[in-house]
Amino acid sequence: MDDLFGIDDQNNDIMAHLDNDALHQKHYWPGDLVELADVIRAQLKREGVDDEAIYRQAERVLLAMAFLCGGRNYYLPKGERIKNALRNKRIYDAFKGNNHRDLARQFRLSEQKIYEVLREQMQLHRNRVQHNLFT
Repeated sequence: MDDLFGIDDQNNDIMAHLDNDALHQKHYWPGDLVELADVIRAQLKREGVDDEAIYRQAERVLLAMAFLCGGRNYYLPKGERIKNALRNKRIYDAFKGNNHRDLARQFRLSEQKIYEVLREQMQLHRNRVQHNLFT
């Protein structure tokens, strides 16, 4: 069944809903978007992705981001803040309900810090899923 925006909720492939022509119209993209595409392509190249696939993968990632987040302003932290945010998300994703000690060992943190990270990540997840009716 389609949702409000005509997206088939049985098909989780966002890319199936995007216009492939947009991939080849980069000259219409704003400068920051072109720069972001270049950064993604450079990283894919460093990771050994095939040259022919780099261009397409980088721009498909950007199109997926635009589909989900288009029109919003985002702040991307630098340095340790982004590393910690990504680490915390990995901890949350790896949490199975009873593996606090294993996560502490794996990420070289105290168990108390793992509890703190999980509490913060659960609140962030809850905020994304359950919108506040009073704001």
